[in-house]
Amino acid sequence: MTKSFLHSGTFGDTIYAMNVIKLLGGGDLYLELNGMDKIAQKMWGGGDAGDHRGRYTQQDIDFIMPLIEKQSYITKAGVWNNEVIDYDLRDQYKQWARRDGKVENWLGNQTECYAATCGLDIQTHRKALLIDPWLDVEPIYIPGKSIVVNRTRRHIRRDTFNMKLTNDQMEHWIENDSLLDMSVFVGSEEEHSLFCEQHKCNIDYQPVRDMLELAQVIKGCEQFIGNQSMALSVAIALGKTFWCEVRVDYETIKTEHGYGDVWFPRANGHYF
Repeated sequence: MTKSFLHSGTFGDTIYAMNVIKLLGGGDLYLELNGMDKIAQKMWGGGDAGDHRGRYTQQDIDFIMPLIEKQSYITKAGVWNNEVIDYDLRDQYKQWARRDGKVENWLGNQTECYAATCGLDIQTHRKALLIDPWLDVEPIYIPGKSIVVNRTRRHIRRDTFNMKLTNDQMEHWIENDSLLDMSVFVGSEEEHSLFCEQHKCNIDYQPVRDMLELAQVIKGCEQFIGNQSMALSVAIALGKTFWCEVRVDYETIKTEHGYGDVWFPRANGHYF
């Protein structure tokens, strides 16, 4: 019997949730429109989803759906219309790493929390949850560009804590290691402009029409450099070599389960 799953966003969270869908043998995946605010209200007891308020929008779903539909373990995908479901992935917040606001309560990263939501033992399935890739796409190779870069403000938070806006290691790569010559930037035009402005550099911008094309560009590179974002989730899900710039609050605190909800202890992963 085909299993059914429900998720409400956003992009990166859905990608991490798909790890568990594959682990459970696949099935139908439904996405809820405008569900993020309800999740936030359950988590915080009020308010909205902040930067994610109002999502998933139909535009969001149109952007991610081509990538979801390409996965062999997804039997059907679409907008949720109150179909009966077997696994409500929206409940992942109940396993959320910083339970009661304490980092020490960290249950695990994103994939581990989704596994626990579905009743799976995270130690038994450690390899599938942390090491094995779970997305597959045909690569797009960009001649002379072996590195894909993305950087978002929201999950770095240097401005929140009045810190220098750039990371010393990233600055070193740009100044000394010809990083820009070998790279393209993916993400929004605003993110690209901000990266160039803050790092006083110019890096080629690679627009994509949807999340499938984004995944194909990342699949075709040799290395991804970024921070917590939908692009990072795709790189990790594809099993690519990745370097992740950590956010400056809780991701700098070591716990039993690493340094945050995007911590994957892989030989080809590096956090800086």
